[in-house]
Amino acid sequence: MRTTVQVLSLYILGCSTVNVITSNHLQFYKEIRYPWYNKEWPSCSNRTLCPSSSNYTWNYTFGQLLDLRVKNFVFGGYAIGQNAEIERDWPRDRDWPEDEFKDLKAHVESLGGKILLNLGRYIADTFNKTAFGHSVKNFTDRYPVDGFQVRMVFEGSERRRHDPKHAKEILEVTKEAGKEAVLWFSAEDWQKIKEAGLGEVADVNLVNLWPSCDESYPKFNTNQFVEKVINNATSAGVDPGSLVIEIPLFVADSCEVDDFGYSDAILDYGALPTGNGSILYDHGYRIHPLHFFSQTRADEKVDLAREYGLHGIMLHGGDGWTQDLYPWDDNSLINALSKKF
Repeated sequence: MRTTVQVLSLYILGCSTVNVITSNHLQFYKEIRYPWYNKEWPSCSNRTLCPSSSNYTWNYTFGQLLDLRVKNFVFGGYAIGQNAEIERDWPRDRDWPEDEFKDLKAHVESLGGKILLNLGRYIADTFNKTAFGHSVKNFTDRYPVDGFQVRMVFEGSERRRHDPKHAKEILEVTKEAGKEAVLWFSAEDWQKIKEAGLGEVADVNLVNLWPSCDESYPKFNTNQFVEKVINNATSAGVDPGSLVIEIPLFVADSCEVDDFGYSDAILDYGALPTGNGSILYDHGYRIHPLHFFSQTRADEKVDLAREYGLHGIMLHGGDGWTQDLYPWDDNSLINALSKKF
């Protein structure tokens, strides 16, 4: 274990980002859904460009991200269990490596960044605030994360819905523990967030950009769509200075999200990374337009976020077939976005 930690330390010491990065108010976050378990690499039909497995280490991955000036992370892998205690989510039989986490945390701190834990959504009839508070302390003793994110999902069956009251209590306990409280919600749920009184509770509010089935709405990758999202979130009581816009990796057909993402758009469909984020042809045949976040579409959201005084931008984590290109690829979203900060 000590050897792998030293490798990361030596790599990062050779990176230009060892110096503290001076940044403006706007922050950039990178989500990694299953750190130290599922690596992110491009998905496409060409096995030469998109191998079925990766041959690089987690230390190399984090070193590359830090060298790109990525200093804020949202990690997955843990959730709140039925007993209101933080437990492994996926993989269920493996914890984060403590030494590697603490070494990464030290480098992130030296850059003025933070690591947040996405706890997903809590689905249970009751919530024990005391048990959760003890669990937060025990978890942060092992993994000193800077805060916790909870997801608020209103859709689904009664049994699968997340009680707004429990979300509020999770955020309150997180604050009491001296940690940053982060609320995730879907852009289309802003009215429900307002009705539940959740807009003013969290320190940071993270909203994802999901295509609208309303034909009068602009496409989800446009500035016009994001401006509506910002205005709606503000109407729900969210302070713009606490708002983070999540850039998705998926490709969408109207309001239907497909099971492939940015890497497929570039490598399979031949879409331009610097284009307008639309796919009109598939192997020479005209198709119903598909839309995605190109580098251009993502970059302009950074400018828009600064204009509105938002807290930040987050790039969604790769998941299954919905992936970015490699961070060290100039055509990747992470590469383009990092240059805006």
